[in-house]
Amino acid sequence: MHTCVPTVLLANEPRAYREVLAMAIEASRPGLAVRVGDPELLEDQIERWQPRLVVCSTLVEAARRYDATWLLLYPDGTRFAVTGRNGREDMVSDFALDDLLALVDSTIAEPDVAMPIASVIDDGDMEAHLVVH
Repeated sequence: MHTCVPTVLLANEPRAYREVLAMAIEASRPGLAVRVGDPELLEDQIERWQPRLVVCSTLVEAARRYDATWLLLYPDGTRFAVTGRNGREDMVSDFALDDLLALVDSTIAEPDVAMPIASVIDDGDMEAHLVVH
């Protein structure tokens, strides 16, 4: 039986940074699905995987459309991050790994908001997933 596992999608720049963040989340929160995405394909990846949390360097509309919590890391090379959910945005200076893990925890603790339709997604790993959106 397939259970829905909350997904965190990392598509921030640079690549090495997103891969290290993914490893840190996987090690400290093993019950989550952590995906390392491609910033150039972020819109499609959000639609396909429907993550609960999106970490990115450039915010895309799909993050808002699918009601994901998002984290915009260091926009335009600044030393702050911006978090967003439900139309609210908060700026955080000197964002650290502990802050990211706290954001993961608070996002996963929120009830999942179902979208109005469902679809079956085959992500190429020979396992189809029913996704309610």
